[in-house]
Amino acid sequence: MARSEEPSTGRTSGTLLAIETSGDVCSFAVLCEGQLQAERTFRHEMHLSENLPATLEGLCNDAYVTLEEIGTFAVGIGPGSFTGTRIGVMTAKVFAEVYRRPLFGVNALEALAAEYLGLHETVVLVVLPCRAGVVYAALYDVSDVLPRALVEPAAFSVNELVKQIEGFKEKPWILCGPAAADIFCQWKGWFSERLSLAAFCLESPRASTIGRLAWRRKEQGEVGESPVTLVPAYIAPPPISTPKRR
Repeated sequence: MARSEEPSTGRTSGTLLAIETSGDVCSFAVLCEGQLQAERTFRHEMHLSENLPATLEGLCNDAYVTLEEIGTFAVGIGPGSFTGTRIGVMTAKVFAEVYRRPLFGVNALEALAAEYLGLHETVVLVVLPCRAGVVYAALYDVSDVLPRALVEPAAFSVNELVKQIEGFKEKPWILCGPAAADIFCQWKGWFSERLSLAAFCLESPRASTIGRLAWRRKEQGEVGESPVTLVPAYIAPPPISTPKRR
């Protein structure tokens, strides 16, 4: 892969490439020792596969690295777009296998919650659209360096989600994610003043955040996932599926 004519320092274990393609807005980032070096974001409009090679090449040029110099790969595993997530995960798996590098998968809900890391005595509920009457959701404690799931990522009807989070009702809440505004309107009376809608709800996770989460996990001694076994977080079946045979 070509890149700008700048002196190379060679690959180090501190260089990480993060890929996020689970939503309509995709992003790709290069980090070094957990610090962002370059990031590219675009709305793929059903042309992700076509745009992916040029985007990665441009990103590597921006960061003055080649793929061979990347020490770790990270990828958003969804939930989200079935096709988009699969493309991103497969790309990261191939890179990790070919270059024999560590690979980390990061859940989209965790990545969105990580935007609020450092808040104490507050829980973050992330909600993504799934299908009519159903959302992908997870509840996180964000007081440490990594989000900690209080309710694990799953697909819930609105009523099912209320039952899952009932035990945390007394804590202050931040509601975020692309489905947050709809849920906020339905729950405003139930939560009263303890419920806050995030002022800025990201439409999709950021690759730079996925990279930082993967880097922190690596710093804590995790070795990552196998390229053979890592799969997208297909929490719910796609809206259109083949009927089961009877």
